[in-house]
Amino acid sequence: MLIPATIPFVALFKHDRTDAKGETRTAYSRMPVVAWDEGGYPYVPGKHSLVPANSYSNFEGIHQDDAPVVAAIPGGDWQVKWSNEDGSAYVEPVLAWIIDSDGGAKPISSDSDGIVDVVRTSNTVELICPGRPIPAEETS
Repeated sequence: MLIPATIPFVALFKHDRTDAKGETRTAYSRMPVVAWDEGGYPYVPGKHSLVPANSYSNFEGIHQDDAPVVAAIPGGDWQVKWSNEDGSAYVEPVLAWIIDSDGGAKPISSDSDGIVDVVRTSNTVELICPGRPIPAEETS
């Protein structure tokens, strides 16, 4: 009996290819885990039915995928402070918050070239809440 997958996982499949110079390159493809068997083994879509992921010889493993986005709300005057290695910093507005199906919220920011991306937290990123003053030398 198969149990439907309710948390997004993906199965990874390894592909080694040799280029014209004879160097081996490794790439990975992904397939969604749709169900689990009673032993906890993942099942993925096959040609005509679900098949165990480990039935493919190049199956490498599974990992939890990001939850699907279900909503977006305005950034609400939040800002992102980016710190550079040289000690300088700049600030960009949070354009929106994306809400995942698991209830998580992630800020979306845009750089001066108009490239939009999810802000990933790190030691060089700080979220600034509305109303907190930002020193003039840190504004972009």
